[in-house]
Amino acid sequence: MRYGSVMMTTLAEALPRSRFSERHALDIEASPDQVWSALTALRWSDLRLTTPLMLLRGMGRTPTARGRRVLGRGPVVPLHLHAPWYAATGAIGRPWQLRPERGPSVTNLQGIADFAEPGWLKYGMDFALEELPSGGTRVATTTLCEPTDESALRRFRPYWLLIRPFSGLIRRDLLHTIARRARPAVHNDVAPGQRVLIGPAPRFGLPQYLCTPFALPVEPVITVTGRAGRATTLTRQDLGALPATTKALDLHCVMTWSVEGTRWSGWSFADLWSQLLAPHADATTTGVVFTGLDGAMASIPLALLLRDDVMLAHTRDGEPLGRAHGAPYRLVVPQLYGYKNIKHVCRIDLVDHHVCSPHEPWIMHRLGRVAPEERHGLGLNRLARLAHGLSRRRTLRSYGLSDPRFR
Repeated sequence: MRYGSVMMTTLAEALPRSRFSERHALDIEASPDQVWSALTALRWSDLRLTTPLMLLRGMGRTPTARGRRVLGRGPVVPLHLHAPWYAATGAIGRPWQLRPERGPSVTNLQGIADFAEPGWLKYGMDFALEELPSGGTRVATTTLCEPTDESALRRFRPYWLLIRPFSGLIRRDLLHTIARRARPAVHNDVAPGQRVLIGPAPRFGLPQYLCTPFALPVEPVITVTGRAGRATTLTRQDLGALPATTKALDLHCVMTWSVEGTRWSGWSFADLWSQLLAPHADATTTGVVFTGLDGAMASIPLALLLRDDVMLAHTRDGEPLGRAHGAPYRLVVPQLYGYKNIKHVCRIDLVDHHVCSPHEPWIMHRLGRVAPEERHGLGLNRLARLAHGLSRRRTLRSYGLSDPRFR
């Protein structure tokens, strides 16, 4: 594949006059060989977000390329492969037509570079892998589009403006699917759709609660309401009479990151229930509503709270809870997403029905279980996972982590 006297090895060399382009990159904690294996095995049908977009583009018809490999005979074809560092794909066509027309077939970079027939678009997508000092791999994908004449340029420009946002989503879907397949053990060992954050967790939550001003009480109490709305209070002395416990538990944020093995000290909710809360309940009690000093609240079925790993904690990793992590008391329910793990607990209501949060169903699910990925109440959990994953680093930076790292 020579261009003049120079070996042509990149898509940019073959399409030097491209008028439309986009680039996306992702750091993956896997070796270049692992990433390359995931890339070469990837099929279009593996892409969770791209599949419905392909169906939409085909007006409901199943695309013929759906089951083919991304580096196979699909919308684009392989033009140059240099394992495990670089792959270039491309094609010639008229994608702006209602039923896109495929042009003459090309099999290498030289072929797409030499094609010059008017009225067509030459386009391609490449993947460049770079080994990082940490042992991971940076994967960058660039898309280039080069009309062969002004007529093709005029026809393609409005089409590009229409599809550009969706094209970006597809490229990010490609990168995140490659990452997921290059390191499957990480995802399977933690929780579906989650990445393990390296280092301690920041203070996190919805902005309206993070920014709510409130004073931490010198002598904290928890108000409990039960039968007939009668209220009582639990003091630290009341709680201190319960059996103490310390457990290493995971915390899962709905934004697709997790912290493993945080050591929480406090009291088992099962003991709290049997000794201090049950006397205020009756046969109709099926749920518990927790409210924090910051105004956050969560309604949780009693059956989910009576597991051995549910706690009301006062200490984290050997240090008394500070304001950042939920002082004076924090609910820890590892099988539920973080938005159910209420910080600064100051009130417990025993109820006979689910009490909706103002954020249901748009931001929160009524149960919020991690295993079935109940991230919110609107369904489309795969799309929610992808959207949260794309904003994971940005969100953590907003919480004060300048360079969040994952494994």
